[in-house]
Amino acid sequence: MANDSRSKKMARDFLVYSVGIIGSKLMTFLLLPVYTHFISDPAEYGYFDLCLTACFMLMPLVTLQMRDGAFRFLLETEDADKRSRIVTYINKTLFISTLVTLLAAGAMWILYPKPYLGYVVALLIVMSFYDVYAQTVRGLGNNRSFVMVSLICSFAIALFSVAFLLMGMGILGLFIANILARIIAVVAVDVREKVVARYFKPSLKDLNQTGKEILRFSLPLLPAGICWWFIGFSNRYFITENLSLHDSGIYGLASRLATVVQAIATIFLQTWQENAIQQYNSNDRNRFFSKVFNGYIVAFTLVIILYAFGAKLVFPILFNANYSESMVYLYPLCIATMFFALAGYFEIIYQCEKQTRRLLLPLIIAPFINVALNYVLIGPMGIYGVVISYAVNYIFIITCRWIDTTQWVKVRINLASLLAFAIMVIGAIPFVISTPLLVEIAIVVLSVASLLAIKDVRELIMRKNR
Repeated sequence: MANDSRSKKMARDFLVYSVGIIGSKLMTFLLLPVYTHFISDPAEYGYFDLCLTACFMLMPLVTLQMRDGAFRFLLETEDADKRSRIVTYINKTLFISTLVTLLAAGAMWILYPKPYLGYVVALLIVMSFYDVYAQTVRGLGNNRSFVMVSLICSFAIALFSVAFLLMGMGILGLFIANILARIIAVVAVDVREKVVARYFKPSLKDLNQTGKEILRFSLPLLPAGICWWFIGFSNRYFITENLSLHDSGIYGLASRLATVVQAIATIFLQTWQENAIQQYNSNDRNRFFSKVFNGYIVAFTLVIILYAFGAKLVFPILFNANYSESMVYLYPLCIATMFFALAGYFEIIYQCEKQTRRLLLPLIIAPFINVALNYVLIGPMGIYGVVISYAVNYIFIITCRWIDTTQWVKVRINLASLLAFAIMVIGAIPFVISTPLLVEIAIVVLSVASLLAIKDVRELIMRKNR
């Protein structure tokens, strides 16, 4: 019964998070043809994509990764006073961090002015407050409001982006749309939940102990947040500097298409984060964690095959022909995204143990591996070299985390997961090379049938063992 109850809760949480994340990513996906229609020059779109990636990379520095601290500490307490202390400390610290960001941006404007710098800084600050607020709402147990803030933001971005592009504002319109949308989303949800009014108490004193606990947990996650986005930023930087802005735009669109797969990974990780923390002290922890891990690999493989080949089918219909090169990079980027998600799976074990400082060493090494591989591979292999370096980084991080976390949880991979992974890798061959449509459809059908057969065999074995 306990296993059924856990499975049902994970399924419910997955569905709730799916509404918000898939809804927002679907909106992003649907906007891509609009962007490429109005911004026909890949170089211009590549610059916007580079700025957006820079914001994501810098956001952990502005927030001090307290988004995760907000969720972790709010989730484990229902005491109103403790919650007020957590929310107040985090927001006071975020205000100070924002002032430092503005001073740094002012200095940069004087020494090294760049186009749209003011809008980039404004977007960075708004994104930081939006992200912390969303995780605060989630930590307070208001998952539906967490989903609502994401949906409102996505629809507002779509509405403003289309309006500003129709007005001929180009990428300036995209910057303004992203800024306004996040402000509107936070205000709209807070009118309903009153998180600020209920929990933000500027008059509270003696927050040192609360702050120490939050920072002890959050600061070691800072390199993790920076690492993920540094890898993405450095990939685009190497493409821009060693290839061209045109190639950056091509890679940028392929990456945006891969975010649909990343959205599913994010849904799983958010569902898993909540359930792993709540179930961490269960007696069958090793079995439960292994079951989730293996099930995730099989399910993710199925998603990648169906999505990648489906996207390839509709790409000529939806997108400007100038971006046609993007499609060949989608499948390998989706596989690399899977490695990103598996690295996140093991990170949550550290969060359960509150041993986030042990994440640091591999994350310090990973950016150097990324830069070195990009430097070596981008010349002979072009964008493919960047994709390979992206995947290798996460394989390295997964390996380190898997070995280290065995002291707490013994996660075991089964044969079904290995076979599923092999099918997924083999599927990349017909995707990348030119094959007739009927052949690709046959490959997808065969791959899906094989995966479903593996799943059925595994379920039969599990029932027999029971």
